[in-house]
Amino acid sequence: MNFKYLRKIATLIFISAALLLIPANSISASADEKLPEGSLSIAPNVENLGIIEITDEEAKELEEASVLNGFATPTGDHYRYLSADEKLLYRALYNAITQKKYIPYSTNISSNDYRNYKQYEYVFETSKTKTGFDSNFDYYLNHARQALYYDHPDRIEFFMCWPRWTYAYGHTNGTTTEISFCFILRSWYDDTRFEKLDNEIRQGLNNYLEYIRSNGLVSSWSAVTELNVYNYYSDSISYDWDCASDISLAGTYNLSHTAWGALASPDRKAVCDGYSAGFEMIMDSLNIDSMVIAGLSKGGGHAWNIVKLDGRWYEVDTTWASGHDTDEHIKWFNRTTAEFASMNPQHMRSTGNALSGFRMPLAYGTHYTYDYLSSTPEAALEHDDYVEVTGISITETTKDIMTGDTFTLDPVVTPGNAVNKSYFFETDDESIVALSGNSFTAVDVGTTTVRVVTSENRLCAECVVNVSPRPKNKGESISVKVGSYKNTFKVNSAEERTVSFTKAGNKNATSLEIPSIITDENDIAYTVTEIDSNALKNFKKLKKLTIPATVRKIGKNALRNATKLKTLKVYGNNLTSVKSGAFTGVNSNCKITIYCRDKKTYNKLVRLFKKAGAKEQNYAFKKKK
Repeated sequence: MNFKYLRKIATLIFISAALLLIPANSISASADEKLPEGSLSIAPNVENLGIIEITDEEAKELEEASVLNGFATPTGDHYRYLSADEKLLYRALYNAITQKKYIPYSTNISSNDYRNYKQYEYVFETSKTKTGFDSNFDYYLNHARQALYYDHPDRIEFFMCWPRWTYAYGHTNGTTTEISFCFILRSWYDDTRFEKLDNEIRQGLNNYLEYIRSNGLVSSWSAVTELNVYNYYSDSISYDWDCASDISLAGTYNLSHTAWGALASPDRKAVCDGYSAGFEMIMDSLNIDSMVIAGLSKGGGHAWNIVKLDGRWYEVDTTWASGHDTDEHIKWFNRTTAEFASMNPQHMRSTGNALSGFRMPLAYGTHYTYDYLSSTPEAALEHDDYVEVTGISITETTKDIMTGDTFTLDPVVTPGNAVNKSYFFETDDESIVALSGNSFTAVDVGTTTVRVVTSENRLCAECVVNVSPRPKNKGESISVKVGSYKNTFKVNSAEERTVSFTKAGNKNATSLEIPSIITDENDIAYTVTEIDSNALKNFKKLKKLTIPATVRKIGKNALRNATKLKTLKVYGNNLTSVKSGAFTGVNSNCKITIYCRDKKTYNKLVRLFKKAGAKEQNYAFKKKK
């Protein structure tokens, strides 16, 4: 095949097409007359319906839905570079699509009422800590979708099914609100066409591989094989200008954005994401590691590849090599990430948008350049003597801490003789766990993921951090509302989370049951272990009182002058201290029933009560372990 001739013909086609006004597609900018930016497909925004309140009965029905975590999901290389939330969405999309939980292509959606399509809804997460959708949810969803398709480029349905609506069900049970996050997918094609296209992609790949192998393009050197395939592949495809200029929904889902366009379409037409997906499939089939990078160039979305040789990554752009002169063809082969970012036009891995490439491995390889491979006989080639990082680990993969706590991660990089052992730290949610230098600080209650990431190949070790509220300090008060009144407790120990009952809010109460456990405004539980001195002193209308088994101490004058107290129930297995005057002035006809393990404990408590002023009252023993 005459590559130079093909390049000249294709260049004339490109220049002619560039004379037309080519509008942006998705987030892309207009295409250059020489180098198209590729019109990387970004799925349309999803209509978010917010939080929908549901009843107890409806909440029970939700528990029977196909919840994400109940299914195992085959993942690929792109998956590992997603955030924790994006990984969840990746698995959700995979499971929903493979279970065919999507509105069929043949269904005419005439209403925006999601209730008409509830049979297709998919619950992808249930949380008691999240209060709604993150402001960057659409970005996360696109990152997940890109990774899902690039990991399974032979499954066209992963590109062609996309949420029509997202929403969440809110259900409050007591003081706890549970949020169930859902989406309903819409299919762009029908199942029959999915199967047909998937088969055509695989057959197209096999046709490419047969040509590559039968025409001597496979070498014992992976780098030489890569160069041979790069030359052949980039010149065998034409850029699809019609697809690039189509800003409609049909343009977003044009098959030229997929591996089908590059590998299986009759006229071999594709745009950048189609080029890149097809090249990845060929490289992987030849046992050469490759991935797709979704990034920015010339102000718009663009896709290209990275290829791994002798442990180092290289950047490759088959789209911009396609159909161009020799200089341009050489320019976009096996460069570093820094070179791609500085060349004109630039390839940028930018955060804060719908493009996922910013988390992926960086290319540092400088050995296997176009010039070196094309000018050096295979017998004279030398390997890149480089030891790559193959793993990074941390001791703790989960961590339970409280607000205000600070911690660090101490990673171990393997192997010990790796050339570039540098790493950096990340946190998924700065509002929960903030990062400052190498230290993490718990800012607010919730759960998030922090990680340590190797600088070059972006391997990571993750730690799920659960942040709970910090208990109140010793001596702080806690008010617990009972009816219209607030009973007051005082913290005795923040570490043990124990409190004393300080005072009842209703001075005129006739009946009172002191709780064994209370919770503060942050739902932190404390055990009631004491009744404070003077807690119920002069409560002269109190007739009935119950003291729980958690109480260990009754303070001085605690019930002094409770003159109408007729019934006192004491669960006394843990009670060891009753201070002077605790029962002085208590009604002499009061019946004191002590529930405890044995008569020995009972007799001991009776002596303490009498010493504290309850000398004339009636006592009864009830055995309770």
